[in-house]
Parts: sequence; structure tokens; C-alpha cells
Amino acid sequence: MQKFRFVQCLVFLILQNVFFGLSVLTVNNTETDVSSLSPTRMKESGILLNILNQESVVRFSMVQKMQEFTMDVIEIKKNNDLLIRKLQVLTEEQITSKEKITELRKENENMKQQLSALQNDVNGMNITLEKVSIICETHGKEISDLKRIRLNQRKDVTDIKANLAENKQEMDHQRTDLKIMEDELQTWSLSVNSTIQEIIRDLNGSYIDYVSIHGKVTMNSKNLQEQRSELDVIHSDLTTVRRQLEKFDRFKIKSNLIDPSGTKIDEGVSRRESFKETDNLWNISVSKDGVRLVNGESWMEGRVEIYEGGHWGTICDQNWNTRDASVVCKTIGFSYGIPVVSGRFGSSMEPVVMGNVSCDGSEMNIRTCLHSSAQICENKNTAGVVCTDNPPIRLVNGPSEFEGRVEIYTDSDWGTVCDEGWDNREASVVCRILGYKEHNALARFGGYFGLEIRRSSVFGIHCEGTENDVQKCGNNTLNKVSCSNGTHAGVSCLPIRLVNGRDTTEGRVEVLINNEWGTVCNNGWDVNDAKVVCRNLGLPSANAVARSSSYFGQGDGKIWFDNLDCLGTEHEVLNCSHGGIGVHNCTHDNDAGVSCLHTRLMGGRDETEGRVEVYINDEWGTVCDDDWDNSDAQVVCRSVGFPSYTGVAIGSASFGQGSGRIWLDNVGCTGREDDIRKCRHSSFGTSDCHHSEDAGVRCVPLRLVNGSSKREGRVEVHINNQWGTVCDTDWTQNDAQVVCETLGYSGHNVVERHSAYFGEGSGDILLHQVHCTGKESNLLTCSHGNVPTNNCSHSKDAGVSCLSVRLVGGKTRMEGRVEVLIRNEWGTICDTNWDKKDAAVICRTLGFDGFSGVARSSSYYGKGSGRIWLDNVGCHGNEMDIFKCRNKGVGIHNCQHSNDAGVSCVPTRLVGGKADYEGRVEVYINKEWGTICDDGWDDTDAGVVCRSLGYLENLGKVINASSFKQGSEQIWMTNVACFGSENDVISCRHDSMDSRDCSHDNKAAISCSNRIRLMNGRRSGEGRVEVFINNEWGTVCDDDWDNDDAKVVCRSLGLQSSNAVARIESYFGAGSGQILLDNVHCTGFEKDIMNCRHPGVGIHDCGASEHAGVTCG
Repeated sequence: MQKFRFVQCLVFLILQNVFFGLSVLTVNNTETDVSSLSPTRMKESGILLNILNQESVVRFSMVQKMQEFTMDVIEIKKNNDLLIRKLQVLTEEQITSKEKITELRKENENMKQQLSALQNDVNGMNITLEKVSIICETHGKEISDLKRIRLNQRKDVTDIKANLAENKQEMDHQRTDLKIMEDELQTWSLSVNSTIQEIIRDLNGSYIDYVSIHGKVTMNSKNLQEQRSELDVIHSDLTTVRRQLEKFDRFKIKSNLIDPSGTKIDEGVSRRESFKETDNLWNISVSKDGVRLVNGESWMEGRVEIYEGGHWGTICDQNWNTRDASVVCKTIGFSYGIPVVSGRFGSSMEPVVMGNVSCDGSEMNIRTCLHSSAQICENKNTAGVVCTDNPPIRLVNGPSEFEGRVEIYTDSDWGTVCDEGWDNREASVVCRILGYKEHNALARFGGYFGLEIRRSSVFGIHCEGTENDVQKCGNNTLNKVSCSNGTHAGVSCLPIRLVNGRDTTEGRVEVLINNEWGTVCNNGWDVNDAKVVCRNLGLPSANAVARSSSYFGQGDGKIWFDNLDCLGTEHEVLNCSHGGIGVHNCTHDNDAGVSCLHTRLMGGRDETEGRVEVYINDEWGTVCDDDWDNSDAQVVCRSVGFPSYTGVAIGSASFGQGSGRIWLDNVGCTGREDDIRKCRHSSFGTSDCHHSEDAGVRCVPLRLVNGSSKREGRVEVHINNQWGTVCDTDWTQNDAQVVCETLGYSGHNVVERHSAYFGEGSGDILLHQVHCTGKESNLLTCSHGNVPTNNCSHSKDAGVSCLSVRLVGGKTRMEGRVEVLIRNEWGTICDTNWDKKDAAVICRTLGFDGFSGVARSSSYYGKGSGRIWLDNVGCHGNEMDIFKCRNKGVGIHNCQHSNDAGVSCVPTRLVGGKADYEGRVEVYINKEWGTICDDGWDDTDAGVVCRSLGYLENLGKVINASSFKQGSEQIWMTNVACFGSENDVISCRHDSMDSRDCSHDNKAAISCSNRIRLMNGRRSGEGRVEVFINNEWGTVCDDDWDNDDAKVVCRSLGLQSSNAVARIESYFGAGSGQILLDNVHCTGFEKDIMNCRHPGVGIHDCGASEHAGVTCG
């Protein structure tokens, strides 16, 4: 503008020269050379001459004075002509836009009007000349500024050229290095290719060898299979021959009345009486030197009988041991013998001919061992043996013959077995060797059956479980080892087992009778029976649970027992009274089961809650609550018989302090384990706790399903062994409060959810019209109605969110200071880098998904108190929880509560605009987005929308919706009339709307632009750049600030941007407040500077002298 006024001054002076020149010519009546005048000047002079002739008398004296002044003006004209030429050059270089040319023309028109006024009143000339002086002085300053700018640009160009030269030199070096690297890479590639070819050749050779070997192996395997089949046939044939020989011997005896020694039997003896047992039981396995084994399953075992005094007789099993058995077996060709007692190979009609046998092991025949020749011995107590060439095994110190400490006989002495690595695989081998191959083999460790310190030999055995001999385990030798833990292995070969449980501590009870497994009927089945079963299996019995009605599934085969009645003190279930073996009136629907729990809950109101105690080394002890959480609690609930319930961790001895050992500490379960002892923990018995830290558990028939975290979801309850949903009729925050409290989320921000917010469930709807006071301990204890058959469906499934985030200090629950719950303490969030993406996550977490999240800073909703938990939060905007966003770390910050972040979740959004501050207005009503008809729509309404969305209210203006894509067909509001003070547009007075009465073009649209302004410029279109972010104006640092950035600023302001010039170094003066942006990188095509790349709001390294500016053009 000042430049235009200067030009106006020069034109005025030129016209003045013409005016005074003509005046001089007329008054003096002298000839003047007018050849140099232009036609236009001549015309103008004629007009002026006529005017002067009419007024010559009046002005004659004034003209004389003007002549003197004219000479001075002519000099000024010459100078002005020179300035005009310079300005023309400058104007051609600086002014190119059409808008400026038009503006100059307008200024020229103004100048002509001013000249006409000056011609009517010469007295105004002095004032005009003063203005000329001022304008010229100003123009001189502008020329100085232009020179300074040009010098700076030249310097910048020089610097850029120098940098380019350096970059070119560096690029040359990089090209050289790259060429060297390419050569090296090519050399290396050739080497690698060569190596790969060699490897391929080796692999081809290896593959050929592999094919050859594989063919041979296949052939050998086929041959072995054929040989195995042939052996099976031979074995079958031998078995058939043996059986035929046995039948032949029995037939010979029956026919000829000859005893096995060949002696005739007294014919007076009744054949029926003499051989009553022979037909059924007599089965001679082997006979040599007057010793035979009878009624064994193989030729290596049986009842021992000796031929004495012309007849066969048995041996009483009193004091019968391994040395005695080994002598018998050596007689018939084996190295060792395992003693068998209690008539296991059947009773005999033969007399007892030997008793109290005592061999030292060196004898070659049992007859030479010390013994008594006659004694009273029950027929069923006959001695037997199992012969083997391998060291014999026995079970010692057990409560029955089926179990005890394992000892192995070698080098004429018994030795124990170390329990390192001892498990059920070794136990099954021992049971198989001892003849209990059908029994349930359980490994015992830790000196379960006591220690035997006198035994000098300690063996280490490691089996696969399929061996028939301990010498075939491991490296086929019995190794004497030093047992580091000093404990001995044991075995239980039990005729009882638990089937189909989650682990070995629970299952359907099955017993072995006559080598056949069968079940037990649950008639009369109670905790005493369960305790005996658990004790029989070596499991903790104090917390045994009886299970009925095929709890672990139906068995098959025989049902051996019914009406079992144990006192609870028996060691074996077979010792309990019952209705008779195989006698029952049950089906497998009634199969009994047990849970022998290693874990129990003590001190609770019922069996579903209490202090956690575990059973280790025959002793109950507690668990420390260090690191105790719901995953650990879930494992406990599963192990105590509530696998479907939700486990809630309770600490600080809430169920009372325990006593004795604290067995576990620092427990860390995944939640999938079936036993708390299998979870990660400090070693057994190692802790730094007191019983005031005893852990507890509550197993609740309640769960949350399908939520984004374990703290929210569809509410489901467990009733009558099934899970079902809850109808949301009358579902309130009190009901949700009970759910959260029950699940252990005490103190959380509770939000009730309706209308299947977390998706529709399945199965039955088990609760309806729930009414809680908020203080109940369980949702099931709240009053509720019966489920109606027609009035509720899964589309009305209730849900809850037990949130660790809340909004405080706002006018509604949709806005406020953000607070988060960490370590059971609420605290605030610092507003560093706090933006709309973070706000969107908060709104989504609180259930306002889809709402516009408006970030508030600088304690917009008042200062908080307590801890500041999070700082430098950086969300992508799609997270479901603020804790999943990047942050500095819990409790790490450099803020005060004056920096507390806030959020407003607004049910209003702008849709279809090119920038987020403009678009068609949509509101969220009845869970559906809809538009607003623009009847009565004005800037006041737009201002309310802008303010609710975090923009300045006075920036709101109505725009035409036709420029935006068509939005929702639903139109919620019309005739909106805001006063301007409302929190959101929905609160303004309005009418409901029939969508048929409003077209797309008549839907309300606004712009909340602009978030940017230019300050302190000398004219419009230039100034210091300031942006409006988080409810405050701030400046932009000039680091990397260039013309592309300036173009975006000018375009967003609606100004000419093609020749926009970036200004640096606080060209328009230093601003105040924060520096909100730095290192801005625009491509020049963005709609808004906020869409350009930058490090983040408030991140900078600038001072007051580095504020960016622009000149638009």
C-alpha cells in the first residue's frame, strides 16, 4: 500500500509541473517551446489555460510566487523521474500478481480523484507535499529492507552452493566406496556360489547314500517282520504243544491212577477225592531233582513242591525269602529267585513237608537248607517263586504286599534305589517284574516308605516303562551311585486307579479284581470312602471330595462294588465293607469318583473361598501373596473343583492367618495349569513372608465374556452346571458395581452396558430384572425375577466395564480430567503431547466409541491431586486401552498438576470435509449418527459446535453442505436455536425432524477454521504464524521453515499462496506463550499445517528469536 501511495505522489508532482508550466506561459505572454510536450500534456494545458485566463486578474500576484516555486518543483520532478525509473525496475521484479496490479489501478483512480480536488484548491498543496515527504521517507526504508533481504538471499545462495559442492564431493567419495563394495560383493558372491555348488554336490552324494541305506534298512525291517511273524507262529505252536502235554499228563493220571513220580496210588483212595484240585489247579511248569514249580503262568514260576517220602509236598511260606527262593531257582537252572508268599500260586491238597526254611544262598538244593520237617501251616500259605537270571526285586516296609521301598538283590545282598529321576515308568517295570503287570503302578519318592541306611548298595535306574527287567533299563547294567538327596525310591502296585481326571489326583474310581478292572457304584458313596481311596493312592486325603453320577465320565466293563461303606481310617478300599464283589443294582451312570486335592481353601464362608493351603511332604502350608493375581487364583479354583468359576485373587490374609510352613512364594501361573505347585515359584518352603501375607482365593460363578480386556465383557452366571446371560432390564450401575466388586475390581470406575454391548451370548438367559443395592457379595444374592419367555432375548444381554480410567471434574460424565488407577491408587496424566488421538482412546475405553475425542490440557477441568502416573502418552488412536499406548513409564514425569490432561467425549462430529475442522454436522442420538437440517442454522449454532469440538467459538461459521459428500439419511434435528453457552449442539433448543423434508443440500455444515493466524504484519496477508492447539495460541519455530510451509499457511487462510515467502528469525517480532510446532515439513499441497510432518506438539529446541512468519502472495 505504501508503495502505491508513493507512485501516486510522483504522478501528482508531474501533473503539478504541467499546471505551473502552462500558468507561466499564459501570464508572461512570452513564447515557450512546447515541442517537447506530449499530446496528452498539450491537451491538458489547453484546458488549464482557459481556466487561468478567466481568473488571471485575481491570481496574477500568486502566479509570480508560483513561478519561483515551479523551478524548485522542476528539480524535484527530475529527481522523481529518476526514482520512477528505479521503481519501475523494482516493480517489474517484485510485483507479478494480478491482484496487486488491480490494486495499483484502484490506487491510481484514487490519485486522479485527489488531483481533481487539488486543482480546485491550490492551498492544499502544502499538506500534500508533507505527505509526499513522509511517503518518500517510508519508501526509503522499504528499499533498505529489500536490499537487506537481497543480501541475505545472496548469502543463502552462497551457502547453498558451498553445501552443494561439499555434498557433491561426499557423493563422489560414496560412489567410489560403493564401487569398491560392489567389486567385493561380486567376488564374495562368486565364492558363495562356488561353495553352494560344492554343498549341493555333497548333498546329492549324501542323498544317494541315504537312498541306498534306506533301501537296506527297509529290506532288513521287512526281514525282521517276517522273522517276528515266524517266531509268533513257533511260540503259538509251542504253547499248543505244552497245553496238549498238560492235558495228556492229566489224562494219564486219571486213567492209570499214577502220581507224577510214577508210583501207583492206593486204589482204596477215592479218585474223586484225591484229585479234586488236580483237574482245576495242577499245572506243572518245570520239574528237576525232585523240585517242581506248579500252577505258574510260565515255566519260570509257580508254587514250590518237593518230592519227599514218596509223594509231593509243599513248603510253608513262613520266613520264606529271596535266599530260599534263589536256591530253588538255581536247582532248576536260574540265577535268582523272587519269593512269593500267601499262596499266590494257589493252595494245594499236598501236605506241608517243609517249614521255617533258612538258606544261606550257597546250597544247591532246597533240601539241604535248614528247615523243620513238619509243622502246622495253613494250606493257603504255600511258598512260591519267580525265577530269573536277573537280580530279584522286592518291596519293603509298605502297608501291603503291593507297595513298599524298592530293593534289588545282587552280590548276595539287598540294595536300595535312588529316587533321582524316579517316576511311573520305572514303577511300572518293577510292578511288572513282581507280577503286578495289570496293577496301577505309582512311583514314590522322598523316602516315602522310610529310609534304609544299612543298605550299602544304592542303584540308579532309568527305564522307558516297557522293559521286563531292570537290567534292560538304561545301559543294561545296574549302576551303583551316590544318591545326592539321600532318599530312596518306592513303588505302589495298586489294584485301584483313577481314570479320566485332569491329572493323577482325580478321576473315576476303578478297582482290579481277578485281573479285570471295574468301577464302583456311587450308592452310599461319601467323603469317608473318598478319603480311603486317596490314602490308598498315597494322595492327600484330608481334603478329599467324593464325586457321583459319572462326574468323570462313564466307565465300561464290570461294576465290582456297590454300597461301599468305609470308616475313613482304612488303608485300602478293598478292606471296606460292601455288598459283595460284583453284586450291585447300578449302571455306569452311577460310577463313583474322587478328587484328592493337594490344595484347599480355609477360613471362607463356604467351599468356594478361603485361604489357600497346599499339601507338600505330608504337611499343609500356606502361600505368600507376593505377585499373587487372578491367573494364580484361576488355577486354584480349577484344582479345588471349580474349573468353570472365575478365580479372584485375595491377599493380606483376608481369610485369617494360617499356621505352619509357608510353602510357596512369588507364584506366577499362566492360568492354564491344573495344579498351583506346577506354576513358577520360589523353591518349596523358601519365602520372605509372614502369615499376615497369606494368599486367598474367591471362586465365583460369574464371568465377563468377549470384552477387550479381562475387566469388561458380557455378564454370564453359572447356575445348575451351566453358564447363561443376564437380561439388561432394569440393569443399573449398582448391579454393575456388584459384578466388579465380586470379580476383585474394587475401586474401579464402573460402567453398566446394555443391549448386548459385548455381543449376543448363547444358551439360557438365567437372570432377569436384577436389583442390587451395590453392597451384595455376589450377583446371585441380589433380588431378581424369573426369566420371561417372551420379553427378553440375547439382544438385551447385560454387560459391565470395570475400568481403571475415569473422568473427573466435568459437567457430565462424558468430560473431565483424566485419571487412571494403578497399584490401587488413582492419579492423573500429564498433558505433554496430549492430543485428539489420546482423547479418542479414552472415549473408546469409557464406552463412547465413535464420539469425537477432544483433548484438553493445562488443567482444563481443574487440578488433580496425588500421583501423576503417565506422561508423554502417544496413542495411534485405535488402541482399546490407554495403558497400551506409548508412554514414559509408570510414575515417570516432569509435570505439575497444572499440566493435568483432560478429555471431552462429544456426540458431535464433522464429516466429509477436507480438514477435520470443517464438514457436515452429525450428532449421535439413540446409538445412531444423524444430520441436522439447516433451517434456522446460524453462526451461533456453528460456534457451539466448534467450541464443543475444541476450536475457538468465534471461528465457527456456516457453510454450504453441497460441497460435501452426502451423509446419513437419518436427520435428527431442525430449527436449532443455540444461545451460545451450551456444552454441545444437542443441548440447544431444537425440533425433531422428518427426513423427507430436508434435502442433502439443506443439511447443516460448518467450518471451525481457522486454527492459524498471522500476527504483527504491516499489512494484511503477512505476519508471524500462530496456531491454536489444545485451547491455546502458540508460535511456530523457524527450523526448516521454507516456502512450501508458507504456501500451506497462506492457502489455509484463503490467501494467495503461489508466491508465498517464508520469513524467519522473528521477522515480525517475537510472540508469547508456547512454541507449539518445530521442524515443520510440508510438501506444499496440504490443506492445513497440522497435516504436515513435525516431531509433535510442544516439542522444540527454539528461542524467542526463531519464530516463523509468512508473506502471502
